[in-house]
Amino acid sequence: MEYEHILGATDFSPLGNQALQRAANLAAEAGCRLTALTVLPQPEMPSPLLAHYDLEKNDAKEAQARIAAREALLEAIPASVREGELQIECEVLVGDPAGEILSADLRLRPDLIVLATHGRRGWRRWIMGSVAERVVQMAHADVLTVRERGTEADAPEEG
Repeated sequence: MEYEHILGATDFSPLGNQALQRAANLAAEAGCRLTALTVLPQPEMPSPLLAHYDLEKNDAKEAQARIAAREALLEAIPASVREGELQIECEVLVGDPAGEILSADLRLRPDLIVLATHGRRGWRRWIMGSVAERVVQMAHADVLTVRERGTEADAPEEG
């Protein structure tokens, strides 16, 4: 299959950056457009049960975080790809990672999404959920998941 647009998502973990690098290399090989994406966490809202809380949003702090994340996205892409002729776009979103990746899938219509799967199993997966699993199940694009080999994810699940 020939791809015209690849979306590579990272959470800036080593494995997430490896997934973005894989997306960049695939885009370079295919000569197609690359969108590098990361999702920043939604700032925590204080509990309304507390007597004193401040709902003021810090726009300057969020803008700084977006700039830093955009720079980190570019830095995570291999220099050989950045310096080539590949069209690279960076998206920094805020919110739920799976929801924002799926929203980008609908909005940008990539042919392939590449992201890491951290291989959580058992109770950790049940409590934390799996971004990769939700994206695989709901994305319109093809999805390539990148996982680390030789970790607990490769071991049989206990219980």
